Amino acid sequence: MKNWDDARFVLAVARTHSYSAAAKSLGVNQTTVSRRLNRLERETGLTLFSLVDGRVKPTRTGAAIVEDCTRLEAVVMTLEQRTQSLTDQPVYQVTLAATEIVSRTLLAPNIRKLFDSNPNIRLTLSTGHQNVRLDQGDADLAIRLSRPRTGRFKVRKLPDQECAIYGAKSGRTNIENDRWFGYAPDLDHLPEAKWMSGHMAGSTKFLQCNDAATLAEAAACGAGVAMLPCRLGDGHPRLRRIGSAKAPVSREAWLLIRDGVHQYAHVRAVADWVVEAFSAPNLAAG
Repeated sequence: MKNWDDARFVLAVARTHSYSAAAKSLGVNQTTVSRRLNRLERETGLTLFSLVDGRVKPTRTGAAIVEDCTRLEAVVMTLEQRTQSLTDQPVYQVTLAATEIVSRTLLAPNIRKLFDSNPNIRLTLSTGHQNVRLDQGDADLAIRLSRPRTGRFKVRKLPDQECAIYGAKSGRTNIENDRWFGYAPDLDHLPEAKWMSGHMAGSTKFLQCNDAATLAEAAACGAGVAMLPCRLGDGHPRLRRIGSAKAPVSREAWLLIRDGVHQYAHVRAVADWVVEAFSAPNLAAG
């Protein structure tokens, strides 16, 4: 491998499992990605990738090369950061992965404090339900609502997040008689889904959806009730908490920091800000 640019193409394909997705992440076209990898394989005499079940995956040899490229990426990042530190105004890019609800209800409302205290940080919020691969450099930090059992990363415990039953402010709402809205079966392992299963007692779940914001809007129109994160439900202008004032369910929250970047001051600054954001009062509630 003659230059760092080749490693970028290898890592992009390994992380996206697709030439087209890799091309999009690199800002080039798919033909360029295919041509660069074909040239690299000709030069090295190695087969780096193969098509398995419709996805581009590294071969055994390719997997070893991907690991080397990942280490090379870390070295290049360190070099770039050291170079930036010699300038008058260094800028640091940090990627944080979180669900859309966490980003919307916890991070975004508290984002000003991060930038006011760290004007040289540029944050990318990567949102979605699918867990990112920190060991492959998909993000520098990630917020998880359950503690991972394996992986190469540092872990910080975040304050638990409460969930409660919510219905529309207008009209009468009855937990026993109202329609229930909840998550789809693939999220049955969540604490709030387990609570609902134990308390619905044969009631019909009229709406299944894996997006809490959608469930909130469905409940807000008066069509039924849903268990929602309190950060979302308490801050919604058309929702009210139903039943006991005490939230019946709480979920663990953890901050994962990619191995090899936790020692950087700008990454620590974002990690500290996340902890503060999780501990801050709900600015939208009231």
